[in-house]
Amino acid sequence: MDYVLVGILIVYLAVVAYVGIWGMRKSKSLADYVVAGRRIPPLVLAFTLLATWFSGWAFVGNPGYMYAFGFPAMHWNLFLGIGIMLSITFFALPLRTSTERLGSLSIPDWIGDRYDSKIARGLTAILVIIILVISMVAQYKAIALLFEPFLGLTFQQTTVIFGLIVVFYACIGGLFAVVYTDFLQGALMLPIALAPILAFTMIGGTSGFMDSISGIVEPHYTSFTGGLNTPMYLLAIGLCFLVLHVSSVYNSVRFLFLKKEKGSFLKLLWLVLGLYCILWVAGFTGWFGKAVYPDLASADSIMPLMITTVFPRAAALLLTLTILAAVMSSSDSILMAMGTAFGRDLYQKCINPSAEERKVLLYTRIAVIILGIIPIIMLLWRTPQFLAIFMAMGTTGLATAILAPIILGVYWKRGTKMGTIASIIAGPTVYLFGIKIMGWAWPYAGVLAFFLAGLLYIVISLVTPPPSDEIIRLGYTGGGVEETGSPAKGSKPKTAVSHVEWKDVYIHLFEETPTPTY
Repeated sequence: MDYVLVGILIVYLAVVAYVGIWGMRKSKSLADYVVAGRRIPPLVLAFTLLATWFSGWAFVGNPGYMYAFGFPAMHWNLFLGIGIMLSITFFALPLRTSTERLGSLSIPDWIGDRYDSKIARGLTAILVIIILVISMVAQYKAIALLFEPFLGLTFQQTTVIFGLIVVFYACIGGLFAVVYTDFLQGALMLPIALAPILAFTMIGGTSGFMDSISGIVEPHYTSFTGGLNTPMYLLAIGLCFLVLHVSSVYNSVRFLFLKKEKGSFLKLLWLVLGLYCILWVAGFTGWFGKAVYPDLASADSIMPLMITTVFPRAAALLLTLTILAAVMSSSDSILMAMGTAFGRDLYQKCINPSAEERKVLLYTRIAVIILGIIPIIMLLWRTPQFLAIFMAMGTTGLATAILAPIILGVYWKRGTKMGTIASIIAGPTVYLFGIKIMGWAWPYAGVLAFFLAGLLYIVISLVTPPPSDEIIRLGYTGGGVEETGSPAKGSKPKTAVSHVEWKDVYIHLFEETPTPTY
């Protein structure tokens, strides 16, 4: 057991626990607990946004994927980065405005409010819970792989210990605790940029790398477009990753947190872009690791192995803490999304609308505990092979259901509840049929499901009665910005709101003093 690392972990977890208790004191209402009171500044939000995305799949799974398939696997990160920038530019502001008007506290909650449908809300919440439970399996695997060699514990013991720690502080603190621990953990994640530099240096640079892998890999391993990536595969995987950020409910819900102030979305955009450029290079550690460990049975173990056996001790300790921060920051966000889906979206909005807020908050916390323990049991029962693929497949399944209702919901006033329900049912059905029955690769199944679900949403919306004027007035933004103030605690919709056409979003984004025409 590495006692120095254990000491560092104790200090780190003590700080996290303190922030969790502070968050519990700050969370005086359900809105405080699940959307942090909608008053998070851009700098903090930028860190929590990327800390949530760059999780176990990014710092353990992504290096493992690059180790197995080479440089072509890096396309995932390129498309994902573009998708994050596009979602902030074209989607963050309309969603923030629409959810605040309707008093929505989560993505399933907003879908139910925007389309005035308990069925759509309930189906979305159930789907969110199922998919995010699967996603948590990947997070727990990443943290177990990382600390198993350091602590001298078994994979199972490490999974249980750290899984319960994550569940504890997500449960007590709510989104205030999650957001500010994400800020701390996001800052700790920045040194991950050192990992590929260290790996590249220690294998002897370009010549050492090429000499080491020559004869043990296929030519496409170092090619930008070879092997894994045919043009059709590139197109399919590119489309999937471009839209994942919008439909990842534990990420897109962060747009609801942002404090409204002049230039806030511009600040957020540039902060995220800069931080992303620093963090996305971590995958190259797995690529360079092929020169050190050419025949690993488990590709996902390459990052932990490089840290424990190749890097200097000081760097190893720093990078271990970095990956722990990444995994915990994503895990708490996923747990909060699952708890909110149960407590707010299913129990309060679908089962017991008259429930007291205190009771809803209690049930949300209980759901966080139960839904956080289930993935631990699943991981101990069966361990997935590739973290990155496992996460991407699950998130894509969720995206096939809700992508059209979310994006078109803020840009197209004609979308209806029946079109939304059809999309939510058809997307995952087609996706699973393509993977399980037809045997297609998940990107191909995902693209087909996106297309058919979106087509059904549009066609059925056009042939069914339109939403009421009240729903259009409150839920539809045209991609615009809000003219009036915020509802108290995000709990009640406004009675009179006007909007600016979507073209004026650019005025709001890129000028410090907006001058839209109403």
